[in-house]
Amino acid sequence: MKKIFTLFILFFMLVSATMAQKADGSIKGKLLDTAAKLPISEATISVLHVKDSALATFTLSNKQGAFEIKGLEAGNYQLVISHMGFETFRKTISITPTDKNIDLR
Repeated sequence: MKKIFTLFILFFMLVSATMAQKADGSIKGKLLDTAAKLPISEATISVLHVKDSALATFTLSNKQGAFEIKGLEAGNYQLVISHMGFETFRKTISITPTDKNIDLR
């Protein structure tokens, strides 16, 4: 019985530690063509892990040029925004427990 109780406590601690590291970071922004003063829709916004350039997630901008990516864990990322006819934009972003919501507007 004591072994079962010990295993239960260890399992509970493991689950608690995993849940404490929630992926609740986000990046949002709005893309505008500065020359034409129009939103850029259907642009690809990719989030890559800095350490190995692996794709974390991606999305497309909407008709108003807005985008939002949620569910990012704390860490360093490279934001890559691309659209045919425009130069690719790259920016390194850090999601931290104290600064987990990045607004690029």
